[in-house]
Amino acid sequence: MKTLKTFVTIFAVLFLISCTSARVHNIEGGVLPTTMQGYPYQLHKVRSAIVRACQTRGWNPSIQRDGSIIATINVRSHYAKVHITYNRRSVNIRYMDSRNLKHANGKIHRNYNRWVNKLYHTINDQLTR
Repeated sequence: MKTLKTFVTIFAVLFLISCTSARVHNIEGGVLPTTMQGYPYQLHKVRSAIVRACQTRGWNPSIQRDGSIIATINVRSHYAKVHITYNRRSVNIRYMDSRNLKHANGKIHRNYNRWVNKLYHTINDQLTR
């Protein structure tokens, strides 16, 4: 009976540990809203919305020479870095690097995916303001 109890406990712990990771989620071709007239926003407005969304969500944006944006976030001891590319109609948010988020074999701590999804939705919100 004691062996069974030990086995169940170990299995439960391993199951809970595995639940904290998920596949790295990149936003590819995330659709951006249009103006009230149905036209895409101007490129500088998209860039400004991304920068404001990053700042709102605690990311530190850095505009690159090629027009893309590198954004980093530090939450307690966790760190993530993404590469954001965009045009008038869509945005891409791609994983670049992380620390203390258990990144391995295409998986990462599920909080990373939450941060990226919230960033994407905040970009959309910023454009429609």
